[in-house]
Amino acid sequence: MVNGKQQCLGGFTLIEIMVAITILAIIMSFIYTTFTATLEAKRYAEDRGELYQTGWQVLNRITRELEGAYLVKIEEPEGDVFWEPPADFIGKDDWHEGNRMDTITFTTMAHRDLSPLWRSFAATQEEEPDSNESEHAIISYFCRVGDYDDGNVILYHQENAAMLNDPLTEGGGVFEMAERVQEFRLRYYDEEDKEWKDRWDWEVGDLTLPLVVEVTLTLQDKSGHEGTFSTLVDIPGAVTQESEESE
Repeated sequence: MVNGKQQCLGGFTLIEIMVAITILAIIMSFIYTTFTATLEAKRYAEDRGELYQTGWQVLNRITRELEGAYLVKIEEPEGDVFWEPPADFIGKDDWHEGNRMDTITFTTMAHRDLSPLWRSFAATQEEEPDSNESEHAIISYFCRVGDYDDGNVILYHQENAAMLNDPLTEGGGVFEMAERVQEFRLRYYDEEDKEWKDRWDWEVGDLTLPLVVEVTLTLQDKSGHEGTFSTLVDIPGAVTQESEESE
């Protein structure tokens, strides 16, 4: 007994506890917001990095293959020389839901022949190699809606080293170059008419190779953000043909 007064025990009042809980909630909320923002920024950076990597990979590949485009030069026994019409350099301005989804098919000398490696492998496996590949090939780029009903448009690359007439219907290796394509637009510069064209077709009078091809590709990442990639590709084969015709 302390002089008839109750001894005061140590502890926290209800108000103090509520204030502490409120402060803790504010701190936890701040930590959660910062953590969520960091994850979102990381996801955005990864999506953008993947988008730009895919976009420039596509442009680099089509640039290399277009730079190897050529026409067949035919020399007759009488001495006449002419160029076979570019039946295998055809560009069409196709559309999908109001957006350009072009198609291009061309012959190129940029094919990477893997048959020596295959022959070496087949020899070790005691198999008969089956390859007639060279550096020549017919290349096609085209867009198609994916298998799932989500509107995803995929850019495909088709390569036929057997030099069949139409790789789109007669075989050739096909693989995806990019998905979530928003636009794949090609334009062709006609040196003779001094103008850009949306189509290139020997059946309507385009009997040479275009001097320059403009390639524009727009992709969308997983977050819905878009990125556009564009380049101009000079066609050395067009210059070679023009110089030989002027001689």
